[in-house]
Amino acid sequence: MSAITRLERLTPKIARELLKRNTDNRDLRPSHVETLRTSFSRGEYVTTHQGIAFDIEGALLDGQHRLHAIAAMPDDWFCHMLVTKGLPRTEAFRVIDAVQAKRSTSDVLGTDRSVGECANFFAKLHLNRSSAITPAYASPFAEWLLPYYTDLTAFSGRKCKTWSSAPVRSAAFVAMCVGHDTDYVKLVYRALVSADFTSMPPVAQALFRSHMSGKVRAAAAYDIFCRCIKVFDPKNSNLAKVQINDQSAVIQSVRDLLDAEVFGKKKRAVPVAPARKSVSGTNYALSGL
Repeated sequence: MSAITRLERLTPKIARELLKRNTDNRDLRPSHVETLRTSFSRGEYVTTHQGIAFDIEGALLDGQHRLHAIAAMPDDWFCHMLVTKGLPRTEAFRVIDAVQAKRSTSDVLGTDRSVGECANFFAKLHLNRSSAITPAYASPFAEWLLPYYTDLTAFSGRKCKTWSSAPVRSAAFVAMCVGHDTDYVKLVYRALVSADFTSMPPVAQALFRSHMSGKVRAAAAYDIFCRCIKVFDPKNSNLAKVQINDQSAVIQSVRDLLDAEVFGKKKRAVPVAPARKSVSGTNYALSGL
């Protein structure tokens, strides 16, 4: 008996029925289900060759995460997906998803890897989540930050593990977007990346020392992001210490900035300090760290 593949209309009700055949599969990853569900809800799903598959006995072989995500959608939602039936279980199960190279955001969008990493950083910050981000959701962030990325990297093409990371670069993009002196931002960024301590203003020297002593860690992405936002603000150039008073307020202000600049939603930022104006005229309170 040969396998048969058909394009079928799947609804949450049908998905729940099909999941009853999920009797012997790998452990479910709820975070991946949620990523797929939110992708469905944003209208990102497109029918491709990837679908769900069942063995000769009718047991589910592949697609449990897709089905769980569909089952969690509103009852009137549906999609069209390829459904394969009649696969030999032992042979098929051995190779399904065994060898695959997942495409990164930059692969899908056709951009530089660093652009994709920064787009993912902003997308996760905007959604307030740490799980995977779909390239479709990251795409508008990549489009927004690309001019800032091009300007910054043209001035300082060097890279280093911490100071050219996505959180640091993203902080520079925010500073440039809200109207801080672009030349100042680029000079400070280049000094950090090249470890040119004498060219750093006091505030950047303070951050650099804190990192060298282990007080500031690159792995704490939001912490170093917020500190760098402060460092890239020229009015803070002579500070001897980079202190974060309210990280959550700064993050919310950046979300409001992204709402306005990326999605065109004009929001009032959290009033953590006297607001500065972005190039679009929307107020953002990004200086009260």
